Amino acid sequence: MITEEAFREEINELAQQGTDIDPQPLHFRVFQPKETLMSGLRVVMHHEVEWLKEYDEVADWLSDNKGKGLFLIGPVGVGKTEICMKVIPIIFLRLFKLTISRMSSTDIVTHEKYSTAISTTLIVIDDVGAEGMYNDYGTMHNVFSEVVDRTERNGVLLIATTNLNDEELREKYGERTMDRIRANMRIIILDEQSLRGRYAKNYSF
Repeated sequence: MITEEAFREEINELAQQGTDIDPQPLHFRVFQPKETLMSGLRVVMHHEVEWLKEYDEVADWLSDNKGKGLFLIGPVGVGKTEICMKVIPIIFLRLFKLTISRMSSTDIVTHEKYSTAISTTLIVIDDVGAEGMYNDYGTMHNVFSEVVDRTERNGVLLIATTNLNDEELREKYGERTMDRIRANMRIIILDEQSLRGRYAKNYSF
């Protein structure tokens, strides 16, 4: 019999030799996350910051991500891009000395960004669902689905935003990708009144 402790020892030994058979995404904690998030929003937003109740969930994720990424879902104008593309990368750089690859969904279907998207272990993708397929000399790639697959297989920490709801995401990416999103990312739905006006789509997930 091999005990759990022995399995862990062998996995650690293999990882030290460069063979990581059980890669884990980054697990981090930010102290005073609500104050940190608010400070960042005040700097990057070019208008008065209205603290939406869903921001409490983002702060909770920052306090202990439990090894999971973050998926912000909701209408335009609720701060998704500011949080994920601006505030969180600054937090990672300032507190952990880590640089996150940041890109829009329409960028990941270019050759240069595709290569980065499928090789990095820290990535933010903004406006998921707006992109098309990546054509690699006749081979078509659904890049976001490939990145989501890597969260499970390669320990990628993925942070993403989308204006699409659950039904639209499932139609575009399929049930397998949706299952992996649910397993590996903290999903937060920002369905409040938009900071730039009311938006009527149902964002149940």
